[in-house]
Amino acid sequence: IRRQRVLAELSRADHILAPSRFLKQFYLGFGVDPDRIRHSDYGTEVLSAPPGASPQHNGTIRFAFLGRLSPEKGLHLLIQAFNELDSRAELTIYGCPDPYVSRYGEYVRGLARHKGIQFQNAFAPDRVMEILSKVDVVVVPSMCWENSPLVIHEAFVAGVPVIVAEAGGMTELVQHGHNGLLFPLGDVQALRRRMQEVLETPGLLRTLREGIPRVKTLGENVEELLSLYMSLHDDTKQEGKET
Repeated sequence: IRRQRVLAELSRADHILAPSRFLKQFYLGFGVDPDRIRHSDYGTEVLSAPPGASPQHNGTIRFAFLGRLSPEKGLHLLIQAFNELDSRAELTIYGCPDPYVSRYGEYVRGLARHKGIQFQNAFAPDRVMEILSKVDVVVVPSMCWENSPLVIHEAFVAGVPVIVAEAGGMTELVQHGHNGLLFPLGDVQALRRRMQEVLETPGLLRTLREGIPRVKTLGENVEELLSLYMSLHDDTKQEGKET
């Protein structure tokens, strides 16, 4: 019944946008007409960091998690992996509480044993570049099929490489060893090894930063959507004339 309902709702749309090829394939698997689906990733607002936001580097590698405090985001995996790293690593967690799983925040705080782990509150969206200017690596340890996470886009805009779970649309954004590192979904020890690799490989961060691609801007995304809307509008007018 759910499948039929989803297909019925999708059939009402003149066109369907899929921010990842992964999602497009998902739609096709549901039987959606491929001619009505377009792969078009999100645009990202480009904000500049305030002057002097990035402090002097003291030799530590600054990892960060930015996201919702809920199990599918995998923060517990990250903390478990991070607990095994040495004192050269720091992890700052900018967590947005999830009202549906309020006890998860308490759970992950209880897991933290590494002295370099710090918990911070959620922040206003206009501070994201300021936050990222103080970060060397963003970790996205999600245990679910992410589509095209905005946090990866924002990290790339800030010139920050990422470590992400090898699942869903995330693998389309991250090329292993080029602009970030991948690890198997849910594998704590593999995640630990990836972070350890960053700590122990001279020049790796520089290589990953240099591989970060240009990110589509919000303005470019608007122009793309307007162009698509106008083409659909023109097609509708043409069909009206022909009938």
